[in-house]
Amino acid sequence: MLVDVGGDIDGDCFFRGVSHQLYGNAISRSIIRAAGIQFLTGNPEIFIESNSEYPWTQYLTSISCKGTWADGIIIQEVAEMQALKYI
Repeated sequence: MLVDVGGDIDGDCFFRGVSHQLYGNAISRSIIRAAGIQFLTGNPEIFIESNSEYPWTQYLTSISCKGTWADGIIIQEVAEMQALKYI
């Protein structure tokens, strides 16, 4: 079933989608983003080499802001956090 969780304009569509799948609503998106940032902050050695565009602290500051679009790093981290595996 297709569900419009919104967020296609404000940059939070990934976090809204994950929130909907985990909590049944899109309003818990800030919980998903915050958990992702917390994990990235505590485990930089896992992902830091994937970020070649900006200093790590600048990346964390940017991705922490509401409306910042998800990139491969945060998407991979959220998948790791939920123990999801690509098949």
